[in-house]
Amino acid sequence: MNEAGVNCLRAFPNNGLRVWGTRTLSTSPDWKYLNVRRLVSYVTDSIRTSTDWAILEPNGDSLQTSLRQAVTSFLSDQWRIGALSGRTPNEAFFVTCDENNNPPASTDGTVVMHIGVAPLRPAEFVTFTVTAACLASLRAPSRHRGRRAHGREAAMTWLGVAR
Repeated sequence: MNEAGVNCLRAFPNNGLRVWGTRTLSTSPDWKYLNVRRLVSYVTDSIRTSTDWAILEPNGDSLQTSLRQAVTSFLSDQWRIGALSGRTPNEAFFVTCDENNNPPASTDGTVVMHIGVAPLRPAEFVTFTVTAACLASLRAPSRHRGRRAHGREAAMTWLGVAR
């Protein structure tokens, strides 16, 4: 059902029914996950609110530099707290607000910022196997006795995790 974009309902003891999934109905891979939509909405609203001061400023190099620095600072903070993926800020986001997307001929009161972010993708189902073996006839430490296996003391040993 996940592949069809359906988030299942699950019943949890003492918590009732819960939506168990993070998919949207979008057919675009960029917008497939709910957390991506929420992050982009949060980033967009935060940038819009924090750059209201720019509305009455003349559009030029000074404004574009100030906007680029403000948005870069905000996105750097988001990267530091783990909202964006990437080992470095350059891998996590970009902000373009310069003469390339604001040519001098088009400074008619509109300033354009081109912003890209690399949101974290949820790990909906990470499958792995944990293997433990019961080693009969080994004595567990006296304060942590193992379970009895066929009349003998037994200890558990972890053999590893495989993905």
